[in-house]
Amino acid sequence: MKMVDVDWRYLLKDTLWPASTALVAIVVLAASFWFVDTEQQRYAQFSSNRAAVNNDYDELIYRQRLVNRYLRRYEYFQKQGFVGSESRLDWIESLRIIAKELGLPHVTYALQPQRGVIAPVGGPGHVDDIKISQSTLELEIGLIHELDLLRFVDKLQSEVPGLIKVERCTMTRESELAELSTIHPNIVASCSIVVFSVTTPDVTDNEVII
Repeated sequence: MKMVDVDWRYLLKDTLWPASTALVAIVVLAASFWFVDTEQQRYAQFSSNRAAVNNDYDELIYRQRLVNRYLRRYEYFQKQGFVGSESRLDWIESLRIIAKELGLPHVTYALQPQRGVIAPVGGPGHVDDIKISQSTLELEIGLIHELDLLRFVDKLQSEVPGLIKVERCTMTRESELAELSTIHPNIVASCSIVVFSVTTPDVTDNEVII
C-alpha cells in the first residue's frame, strides 16, 4: 500500500479523539507533577518557618520567665532597701525604735562615710551602670542579757533598709556580781555592721548624708 492510498480523513476520524485525550492527559500529568513539586516546596518552607516561629516562641517564653523571676528578686531587694540610694535617716530611726522595743539601756552609733565596692564576679548586661556601695556602722549596745544581741541583730536585718552584714561583735561584761540588773546594762556589745546598697540606672540619686 502506498502512502497516497491512505485515507487520512478516515484515519484522523478514528485517531483524533484518542490522540487529543492522550495529549490532554500528558498535559494534566505534567501540570500535576509541577503542582505537587511547588506545593512540596511551599510545605517545606512553611515547615521551616513554623519551626523557626516555634523556636522563637520557646525562646520568648524562656526569656519572659527569666525576666519575671529576676524582676521578683529585684522588687524584693528594692522593697528591702538593698536596691536604691542609702537612707541613713531611716537607719538611725530604726536603731532608736529597735532599742526601745527590746528595752535596751542604750545604743550609740558612729556612721562611716559611704564607699564603693568592686563586685567579686561579673555579670551579663551593662554592669557599668550598677553601683555597689557599703557603709560601716559602729555600734555600742548596752545589753541586759546575751540573747538581747541576737534579737537586736535579727531586728536590724529585717527592719534596716539595705543588705546587712555583721563583720564583728565583741561583748564585755560590766559586772561580775551574781545579781544582774534589769535596768542598767550588764553587758556591752561593740559591733561593726556593714550595710550594702545597689544603685541602678532607674534609681534617682537622692542619698541622705549625715
